[in-house]
Amino acid sequence: MTRVLDQIIVKTPCQVPWATMAGDDRVRYCCQCNKHVYNIEGLSRADAETLISDRTGELCVRFYRRPDGTVVTSNCVPPFQRLRKAAKLLFCSLIFLCFLFYDAIVSKTERDPDARYNTWMRRTEPFATVLEWIDPQPRVFLMGSVCTPPANSDKP
Repeated sequence: MTRVLDQIIVKTPCQVPWATMAGDDRVRYCCQCNKHVYNIEGLSRADAETLISDRTGELCVRFYRRPDGTVVTSNCVPPFQRLRKAAKLLFCSLIFLCFLFYDAIVSKTERDPDARYNTWMRRTEPFATVLEWIDPQPRVFLMGSVCTPPANSDKP
């Protein structure tokens, strides 16, 4: 079953730029032809089909048709949009973590090699546990002469 929206054809395209028309994202008024121009992309598919079906006479619309022939409406989700958004979020998170680890480990190590084990991340959970797995703090061994405590003369 073909839909009304996917069958629309513009016989004479309008040369007036959308940005010069007064109105909002859904409908604007063209001063040159004295008509309301409806933005199909700003309407839901049901609203756009109702608008086209109910109109008798001339109707001016602005729309985008994909290469597969479908007309884009406000409730259309372009292919891979969610994947693209997730990839952007992941990329930004990785960049943030790189800067965080650089500040926490590398920049302090340049000044003092032992400073990398004395950062706010090493003192804050869950970062402390994760960093201990990734880069465990070396064990410090003490060497030297041991002074034994004196024998307690009070004991019998």
